[in-house]
Amino acid sequence: PDHQHHGLAEILMDEVINYAQQHKMLISLETHNPNNVPIYKHFGFKTYGIVEKHHFGLKQYCMIREATV
Repeated sequence: PDHQHHGLAEILMDEVINYAQQHKMLISLETHNPNNVPIYKHFGFKTYGIVEKHHFGLKQYCMIREATV
């Protein structure tokens, strides 16, 4: 928590996105935290699918970001 809200995640995401963009790569990620989904959408990710495991009461959000032309 001491390192939150200092822009570190944005710096890291920008580096990953720039690298992927330069190499025309697709980025995929998964999160179990629904609060993360809007953050990733801010970076251009789209929800590809949601896996629900009712036995565990868990949702897994699968997200992708395609390289732009």
